Amino acid sequence: MWRSVLVMRAVEAALGEFHKESIPRGELVAVHGNRFILHRVFMDPLVKAYKDPNMTEQQIAELASASTADVLTKLAYLISKLYSAAYLANLFKNVQKNKDLDKRMAEADIPPVGETMNMFDPKSE
Repeated sequence: MWRSVLVMRAVEAALGEFHKESIPRGELVAVHGNRFILHRVFMDPLVKAYKDPNMTEQQIAELASASTADVLTKLAYLISKLYSAAYLANLFKNVQKNKDLDKRMAEADIPPVGETMNMFDPKSE
C-alpha cells in the first residue's frame, strides 16, 4: 500500500512542477484530470514495477514522474483533438468521455513527448 502512496505523491509533485505552459490547456488538464492522469500512470508497465520489493522508493518516484509528464502531454493532445471546446471540469466528470480518453490513450497514434503538436493540423479537419 505504501508504494502506491509513493506513486500518487510522485504524480502530484510532478503535476505541480511540470511546465504546463507549453502544453495546450496544460494547467487545466493537470488540475481537473489529476485522477485520470494518476490512473494512466498506474497503467504504465514501467510504473507497475513499483510492486517489486527490490525497487527503491527513489526509483518509484522517478518512474512515476517521467510517466506523469508523458501522460499529461498525450492527454492534453487528445483533448485538443477531441474535446477542444469542452469545459474540463465537466469533461473529467463524464464517465463515457473518460472511458473514450482511456481507450484512446492506449492507442499508439499519439505523438511521443518532445514532438511538436500542431494544434491546427489540416489533416485532422
